[in-house]
Amino acid sequence: MSETSNQMFSSATYAATRAKLRGFLVSQNSHYIGAISMIACVMFFTLDITLDVVRISNGEFIFTTYDTAHFALEIIAVLCLIYAFLNILGRLKLARLQIDDARSKLEAVRKDFRDIFDDKCKKWALTAAERDVAILLLKGLPLAEIAEARNTAVGTVKAQSSTIFRKASVRSRPELMSVILDDFLELSDR
Repeated sequence: MSETSNQMFSSATYAATRAKLRGFLVSQNSHYIGAISMIACVMFFTLDITLDVVRISNGEFIFTTYDTAHFALEIIAVLCLIYAFLNILGRLKLARLQIDDARSKLEAVRKDFRDIFDDKCKKWALTAAERDVAILLLKGLPLAEIAEARNTAVGTVKAQSSTIFRKASVRSRPELMSVILDDFLELSDR
């Protein structure tokens, strides 16, 4: 390999490793690893403090100014770690509740939109095929992709689209979306 290709490979490897690490650090698993690390630190410092207390009670340890400061800092570190751990657990619980709440609200919005769409399809007397095409039109798929997804010809999808527009009394996709969104927005205003 040439030096240039080695540099490209190493920079690509570095970028890939960095992306994986970034993805891991923002994943939910990193919170658990952080919490486990905090517990391990609390256990280490608690054990150290306990051993110091045992040595002091047995008369094996004489306090100097440095030892007093060291002992006090270990106690403060343990208390801070416990506080941080409990704080993180509370925030994780709150985040889970917020995510669950957002999911339930999103599901309610989806249901409302589906209900409005189904009502419009019935009102316009769309066939099952036209209904499927209407969904894909609203999603913004090009006619060729709709035809491919439905295993039909582009001409068939064009004809179905025209029929949908005629039945809905609109001339284009944006107008079709507007008719459905108007009802959806009226529902959300109530």
